[in-house]
Amino acid sequence: MKIPARKASGPISSPKRSSPTMQWVPTSQHSGLAFYRGKAFPQRYQGGAFIGMHGSWNRSKMVGYKVAFVPFENGKPAGPMEDILTGFIADESKFEAYGRPVGVTELPDGSLLVADDSGGKMWRRNLEGREQHWKPKCSSGEM
Repeated sequence: MKIPARKASGPISSPKRSSPTMQWVPTSQHSGLAFYRGKAFPQRYQGGAFIGMHGSWNRSKMVGYKVAFVPFENGKPAGPMEDILTGFIADESKFEAYGRPVGVTELPDGSLLVADDSGGKMWRRNLEGREQHWKPKCSSGEM
């Protein structure tokens, strides 16, 4: 079956169309998303989104390879994206990574579970009552 060619009609416009609420780094491959409902993390994380960024494979600089957090209020982003779980890039000059985080989910105890589709690991993370940036020891597989 041949799909008929469509004439270009200019930019898409609609009264219902809205501008993007956030901008992403191209090819960082946002592969997983979980809205946090647990109580193990401080209040500022409640209702926000944890985003697994699988990472680029076709850029001159490695982007992604982390889990980020975006605070939400009233169903909309309410602040800038911040890096939460980093340390997956092993050697950028050789384009090597310890792992590539993808799926993100919340466990019943409020901790996060992050699936890594190239390092063969599942990362479990909680805050243990203090805010911090998480940096896994990817080479040993322990956090």
